[in-house]
Amino acid sequence: MNSSLSLQALRYGHRQPLFAPLTLACRPGEIWAVLGANGRGKSTLLDTLTGVLPPLGGEMQCEGGVALVPQSFRPAFRWRVSDVVLMGRARHVDLFAQPDEEDARRVEQALAQLGIAALAEDDFGALSGGQQQLVLIARALVSASQNILLDEPCSALDLVTSRWYCS
Repeated sequence: MNSSLSLQALRYGHRQPLFAPLTLACRPGEIWAVLGANGRGKSTLLDTLTGVLPPLGGEMQCEGGVALVPQSFRPAFRWRVSDVVLMGRARHVDLFAQPDEEDARRVEQALAQLGIAALAEDDFGALSGGQQQLVLIARALVSASQNILLDEPCSALDLVTSRWYCS
């Protein structure tokens, strides 16, 4: 079975490598967790895997795209929930094209799957932290990426939703 995400002697950090070179292979369907104390480089690793930060060395291969669910998202403008989720479809829409009915259907489906369809027309910035987290998860789902990276995905969710989400 091929890897959907593989790292060979990856070195990452802002100026200096944070750890010894990292080697791993994530196969389709696998779930991985990176655990550690605050400020130890977990988010920096995710920034490297998503291309926000360049690796300091080593090789990284990603098949099928990557979507990130960040710890938080503070858009500069007011966006409806459905528009934030639609942003996940950006790589599927040509440069000067408009999202089509299929994109809208995927947005509706993801919102329904996460139980937040009623929020579709609401202002993203007015939502609770837990609701915003679910919207960002929906955005990752509509991207159709094979690899979804989540940075503290349950930090803003209530206990019941966290339990449901982790199951």
